[in-house]
Amino acid sequence: MSTCIGAAVLASAMALSGCVAKKAGDGGSMLSRTTSESTASTTVPTTTPTTTTQVPDTSDTGYSVPTFEDIGEAYHKPIASEDIVIDKDTGLQYAKNQLLVSCKVGTTKDDVKDIFDNLDADIVGYIELTGDFQIEFRKDMELSDLQYVADYLNSYPFVLNVTLNLVVFYEEDADLD
Repeated sequence: MSTCIGAAVLASAMALSGCVAKKAGDGGSMLSRTTSESTASTTVPTTTPTTTTQVPDTSDTGYSVPTFEDIGEAYHKPIASEDIVIDKDTGLQYAKNQLLVSCKVGTTKDDVKDIFDNLDADIVGYIELTGDFQIEFRKDMELSDLQYVADYLNSYPFVLNVTLNLVVFYEEDADLD
């Protein structure tokens, strides 16, 4: 038996933030925060450093290290098996009509909604903390069309990266560490 992994960027960021996906009664998924009871604690032995590392002062850059206490809004659209496309030329497996768009931290849905609407696409996944979007086009798109739109979206200065929503299969008992 194998399992499908999709929306890799969204799932990775949710895992980093402490979110877990749970199956809802209707077969969909919902997000919940892990609780302190479910988090294992470990004791790290104290060691004495042999060298001192200076951390650069970033106070004048406006950058602040985000905390993962509240990641804000976070959701994704699961990929159904009938929505997996396998490109016959490259062998790539990806979610039909979807792209993953990573924007600069702080980019909101309001910032990109009009752009995606003009492309005839909906936001079906979003991580507020990191500015990551899973978009799905309302019409069927060939691989070349998706690549063309990805290049177009990459031209925006606040967009960091646009990729296909790649799908990977793995065995249920596989060691993924």
